[in-house]
Amino acid sequence: MVNRSHEKKEAANPELVDEKGDYIFRFGIDVPQDEHKSDEPLVDFVRCHLSDLLKIIVLTHNGKRVRVNGFRFLNDMEKEHKIWTNKGI
Repeated sequence: MVNRSHEKKEAANPELVDEKGDYIFRFGIDVPQDEHKSDEPLVDFVRCHLSDLLKIIVLTHNGKRVRVNGFRFLNDMEKEHKIWTNKGI
């Protein structure tokens, strides 16, 4: 028996699958227009993704909830970037 599910997915909408037949997911980023908007696109990219993820998940450490409000890049551990403004979540 030949598995033709890959062919069916591609035929249905070739923009939704990659060359292996796996679905491609895309997520838009709404860059905030507030005082926390950065001059660095990478900072805004990470901030927006973290903010969106933290609306649907809870981070934990050893089973206990961890409340986060910022992040640092490994190549610049001195500088902390806030995830939200005071009006945020």
